[in-house]
Amino acid sequence: MPINRRQFVSALGTAGLSNLIGVSSSANAAVTARVDQAARGMSVPKIKDISVIEVQIGTRLSVVKITTDQPGLYGYGCATFTQRADLIKPAVELYLKPLLVGWNTDRIEDIWQTCSNSSYWRTGPVLNNAISGVDEALWDIKGRQVGLPVYQLVGGKVREAAEVYRHAGGATPEALVDSIRSLTATGARNVHIGVGGGGNAVGSGASAAPTPPADPLHYEIKSLGATGATYDPNSHTRQVLQAFSAAILALALTLTNAWPRHAMPSNFAKMSSSIVPT
Repeated sequence: MPINRRQFVSALGTAGLSNLIGVSSSANAAVTARVDQAARGMSVPKIKDISVIEVQIGTRLSVVKITTDQPGLYGYGCATFTQRADLIKPAVELYLKPLLVGWNTDRIEDIWQTCSNSSYWRTGPVLNNAISGVDEALWDIKGRQVGLPVYQLVGGKVREAAEVYRHAGGATPEALVDSIRSLTATGARNVHIGVGGGGNAVGSGASAAPTPPADPLHYEIKSLGATGATYDPNSHTRQVLQAFSAAILALALTLTNAWPRHAMPSNFAKMSSSIVPT
């Protein structure tokens, strides 16, 4: 016999409501477990720990490691932010780790959205790099689970190889040319070139690369504090022009769109006239 809403509520009572909620929760949990098992065919790992490994290989790198509750199953992701490297480790370990420990590792998109929305101010470079490391580590775990490279999980190959470039540099234009030649001799077809100290200048503006301190993990902060070096755009512009001039003259390279028009300094013509032959 049909009953109306008022009759149903009054007949239910507090004990009945508790039982109903318990049954509903148990049923939902059972359904979720069955769906997960059928869809994946394996138990779903949970995040047990998240840590940041800081290394220095020419530049400061930050690597996120996610450890799961399944023995031997973990993943690595890159969270490198060289300009503010000291901020990545606390961003991951103090803010994202407490948020994510206990989560299923297959909720990759859900975790990304949760991390992005967890901060009042969003899309900043520190948080974005931290999330990137977590996201890559989760995909690494997924690839290890199924025994496939991650690109196979997101659509497969689109090319057989990718063009890369190598870094060539030196304290002088002559050293730069030697560096370029040594790289092209190994088969490199593209090089990223630079000469001098990258715009770091002391006093009158002469190029001067800061001396690395004893602790390389605090290179940017300690070196600038110890030497007083600062970024000088005029010095950097001269270094760029010297680099291109040396490379073009010595190696017969073609200079194409070397400087975006919107970024060209106002004194470009004056500076280049004494460096680059016309």
